[in-house]
Amino acid sequence: MVSDVGIAIAKLNHFEAAISSDDENLIEPFKFTNDAVDFQLLVSKLESFDKNIIIVFESRSHYGNNLVLFLAA
Repeated sequence: MVSDVGIAIAKLNHFEAAISSDDENLIEPFKFTNDAVDFQLLVSKLESFDKNIIIVFESRSHYGNNLVLFLAA
């Protein structure tokens, strides 16, 4: 099963939601700040999922750069 994670990028806070390929809500939408502490919170919520995760977010200037670099590492 593939899990889709959608992240709305903003300057100070991001918003996340996750659904399965069967449209099952896997994580209630939540807000997290644009820093490593809350990026780790996001990762901890995603660790229980199947490894087939697709993370999508829109390009919002440079506001998502920290998250992208954190997730890539």
